[in-house]
Amino acid sequence: EGESFHQYDYSIDCTSTIYLRFRAVAAICAVIYPCGVPTFMFALLHQNRERLKHTYHGSEASAVEDESTARGTNSGTAAPTAREWWFGDRETFDFIVAEYKPEYWFFETVDLLRKLSLTGLLMLAEQGSATQILLGTFVAFVGAIGIAVVRPYAQPEVNIFRMLVDASLFVTLVCILVLH
Repeated sequence: EGESFHQYDYSIDCTSTIYLRFRAVAAICAVIYPCGVPTFMFALLHQNRERLKHTYHGSEASAVEDESTARGTNSGTAAPTAREWWFGDRETFDFIVAEYKPEYWFFETVDLLRKLSLTGLLMLAEQGSATQILLGTFVAFVGAIGIAVVRPYAQPEVNIFRMLVDASLFVTLVCILVLH
């Protein structure tokens, strides 16, 4: 009495202490990753936003100083500048911001939230339900309209391609909803 078993593996007792501990850890991780990663990425990019808004070449990047990282002077000569771990420019964060126009330094965070919504958020709705399909359709529609209006990518072809991808996702989900 009082026993509960896992839906896919009946050898797992869902009332056992070890199962409940693993479930608690999984719940914490399920909140930390989708909330923490985008928040941390945005905070890191936001801290460096002024340097990310500019495209520097070669030694120009090292000439740009952040006042909060300067350590002072010694006998009238500038001390070596110590950089904080989060300090960076477009070159440092190239893997995140390279595809975007400088004024859209934050857009990878927006795109990450869209991707997490299409995968993780949809899991909260009943699997295969009309609600799940409608949520996906809404996220795809907002993504397509957002890209069409903002055009954050540096290359115009990438903006067009991304609009087509989001539009195809939207059309696919609408077709699934109609056939549901």
